[in-house]
Amino acid sequence: MPESVNALVDRLRSHFGARALAAGVAHGEAMLEVAAADWLAAGRELRDTFAFEVPIDLCGVDRSEEHT
Repeated sequence: MPESVNALVDRLRSHFGARALAAGVAHGEAMLEVAAADWLAAGRELRDTFAFEVPIDLCGVDRSEEHT
């Protein structure tokens, strides 16, 4: 039986700990947010530990030029 999305999110939170800036369910899919400095390692861990094959939505925001 496939793992539920909520169970997967719980495993992600447990595995990534403080590196998981956010983890939850969005549009019926598991969502994990990590800092830019952690994304490569997180991607490898998702592949190697969780058997993820394709990052469907890999997003980033560059705020280096943002004005206040």
